[in-house]
Amino acid sequence: MPAVSRYSAQVFLLATLFAALPAAAQQQIYNVTINLGTGNGTVTYQEVVTQVTCVADAKYTYHYTRINDGSFVYHPVSASQISIAGTFTLINGSPGAIPKSNCPANRIIGVPIRLLRQNYQIYVYGQTNGLNGMAAAYVPGTFGYINPKYVVADVLYAPPGSKSSAVYTSSTTVSNTTSLTNTFTSSTTVTDSTTTLAGAPNPDPSKVFMWLNGSIMSTYSTTETQQSQNSASQTLSRTTTNGLSVPGPQSDYIGLDHDYDIIEVWINPVLLFTVYNTGIAGETQIVWWGYGSSGLDTTAPIDIWPIQVGCLNGDFPQTDSACATPLNKFQRPWAANENWPSGQGPGLTQSDLNNILAADPWGKCTPNDPIGSTACPTYSAGFLLTNFSLSDQTQVPYTQPLPGGQPGAYSHGVSTTNSQTQGSTTTVTYSQTWGYEIDQSGSGFLSAFSSKLSFAQTLTWSYAYSTSLTVSGTKSGTANVTSPACVGNPCNPSYPPAAPTFGNATAFDIFIDSRFGTFAFLPSAY
Repeated sequence: MPAVSRYSAQVFLLATLFAALPAAAQQQIYNVTINLGTGNGTVTYQEVVTQVTCVADAKYTYHYTRINDGSFVYHPVSASQISIAGTFTLINGSPGAIPKSNCPANRIIGVPIRLLRQNYQIYVYGQTNGLNGMAAAYVPGTFGYINPKYVVADVLYAPPGSKSSAVYTSSTTVSNTTSLTNTFTSSTTVTDSTTTLAGAPNPDPSKVFMWLNGSIMSTYSTTETQQSQNSASQTLSRTTTNGLSVPGPQSDYIGLDHDYDIIEVWINPVLLFTVYNTGIAGETQIVWWGYGSSGLDTTAPIDIWPIQVGCLNGDFPQTDSACATPLNKFQRPWAANENWPSGQGPGLTQSDLNNILAADPWGKCTPNDPIGSTACPTYSAGFLLTNFSLSDQTQVPYTQPLPGGQPGAYSHGVSTTNSQTQGSTTTVTYSQTWGYEIDQSGSGFLSAFSSKLSFAQTLTWSYAYSTSLTVSGTKSGTANVTSPACVGNPCNPSYPPAAPTFGNATAFDIFIDSRFGTFAFLPSAY
């Protein structure tokens, strides 16, 4: 990796204006250039120098200089110029914050600014609080990718009743926001970005099918997009043109059965990073560009497999076809030639399956659990479900009719824009190992990336709560709830039973899962 080039010598190109100001303030405007070294281009900015007075004790006048620096632009040697957002204010020559005065302290106001690209970083910072006080650095970087085993794309919650369904239509976007902050050592500065993926090398289709930049339409009518969040987080959003429909359990008389919740698992992701050869405190050391998909998997560009919760918690036999098919896909034989830590391989382990199950707060809740069981969290006064918010659909009835009557059928539109958002934090932190392809080991990327990790070849994830549920547009769907039928006189079976359990509710509230933009049903009356 080439040495880091840092140049802070500035040249005043032109004093462009002497502004007509009151006697207390005289102003000059300069265009300034910072040379970043041979082949690295330059940074230009505008410096506005104003002579200002301040008064102490209503009788002593002091003069100082206020310097405003802005309009930063990076000029590569052989590419178009790029604006860099940010401003600085430099105070020089002031007597300081003395009593009974409006005199400011001498200081630099403003935080360092960065332009991040796949193979370099431009870092601009205040070096002194005087004229020509700005400095800039060209920081080379190495772009590469690693191969995690999976990403949980979303959790889809089953409604009560065999004839019920939760439907996410073609206009619906379900998503997740994941953070990798705990993956790296505490001294590593990590940033996220999706703004410059177009500058990355074109992926080798035999290894990486694509980078997610904007949106990519796959062969089975699913669109994946990503959006940068804060502090090394990325939001992966998915819109399906065919819609997503989640059925209820096989029996009407169970009520709510979370064994039929569906967790969708993306099994061919790659994660894109640049590691920078930094030398100044504050420079970004690693940037996470988001996701791509592995071309080693020939099944589909985006290979997502749904699995019912009962297949993961032991309630359904893994030999059942509904379980066996996704579990076999989770073995990922196409990734066998990737390099994995000792004792690990490309297939998902039991620990991985447990982590996937933990994405569903009711993953270990069975319909026979008693009301109030810790395995079946509920909403109550003074208790908030982490990362869930109450929608405008409450007390949805699920009651059995009288003999001879027809079961009620209700259709309820659910929208995140009508939810009562509650404060919460990130949740469900877990780790998984990752593999790499042999060509990544010779590029310099792998050794540089590995040196920044808290644990060797381990990613530590957490699903993040979205403070704005409409980042990618309104997430909406329809909850179709059909109550249990009455067969015979008296009804047999009778609902609810004489000794109801957790799932045997007679009314449900609908909550929004703010991590994935999906909705869940919680008992509100028995």
